[in-house]
Amino acid sequence: ILTDATDPNTEEMLEISTGGKNVRISHMQFTGYPGSGEYTGHIEVKGDNFRIDHIKFMTTGGKKSMTVRNGNGVIDNCIFGPNSRGINTFGTGWSSWENNANYAPGTKKGVYIEDNVFEPSSITVVAGYDGCVYVFRNNQVKNGGRLDVHGADSSDRSCIYIEVYDNEFTSSNTVY
Repeated sequence: ILTDATDPNTEEMLEISTGGKNVRISHMQFTGYPGSGEYTGHIEVKGDNFRIDHIKFMTTGGKKSMTVRNGNGVIDNCIFGPNSRGINTFGTGWSSWENNANYAPGTKKGVYIEDNVFEPSSITVVAGYDGCVYVFRNNQVKNGGRLDVHGADSSDRSCIYIEVYDNEFTSSNTVY
């Protein structure tokens, strides 16, 4: 169990740059406050060929539990507990859109978020920015959690595409 005691405005607990090599982060639990800076969180991943699995995020608010920048990989079998903030995904901005032929459904390009449990408090569980690509499948989303993509509502470019299927969304209120 890792308890976050980093600067809540600027630092992630783990920052990983894959350099194109296969990287796996597995079987851990994060507790504490993941920060209140613009995009801080417990884990930040930059690059391709990553797998983050069997992680339990038991946080107490703040920003997203995890941020993925310019990466392609898998986030699976994780638990985002009550008050945890889910995942930020970023592409490469304008260049993602200029090279969008490189992104096609069914390829390894993108962040695959699958077989996870999200128990937020009526918040966004995955946020997409700057030409990202993500696939959200076979997840359980409880307590009114939702997905979003940013674009004209912010200074970021929107996602190129997202795929969403075979998920279970439940809510005791009317957020859908």
